[in-house]
Amino acid sequence: MEAVAAVASIITIIQIAESIISTCKAYIRDVKDAPSDLRTILIEVGSVKCVLEALELSISSEDDNQEESHLLRKLRGGGGPLEGCKEALVELEKLVSSQPQPPPRGKRQRVTLSLAALAWNFKKEKAKRLLEYSSTHKATISLTLAAESRYVGDN
Repeated sequence: MEAVAAVASIITIIQIAESIISTCKAYIRDVKDAPSDLRTILIEVGSVKCVLEALELSISSEDDNQEESHLLRKLRGGGGPLEGCKEALVELEKLVSSQPQPPPRGKRQRVTLSLAALAWNFKKEKAKRLLEYSSTHKATISLTLAAESRYVGDN
């Protein structure tokens, strides 16, 4: 039963990552001079999503009768890497989703995009910190997953 809760938590985080990725893709595709930070966010959040999908697969494929491993319990614990990763991605999603969608072509679009670029300059330091935070958690999850697979492989 614990594995089901872990998978549900991971799926929630994956959905947040997917939302960030699709927002970044749309903005990069639609805006000629999109901030390069959005590409960085797209790449990093994509790698976080990939690690979480591997973790989800690992947990889903465990024997239902088998007790959840100690390492995976540590990942799920309060204040653990999964919770930290979720918090960082939720905040990042708020920052990224506040980027305006381009209005119809013309003078109005230039003004809107100029204001968005100005606003992004104030947000990008926070976005950078959130990316670093999520990257740290991604590394912890990845190492835990590697250690877990090594441990399972030895038994």
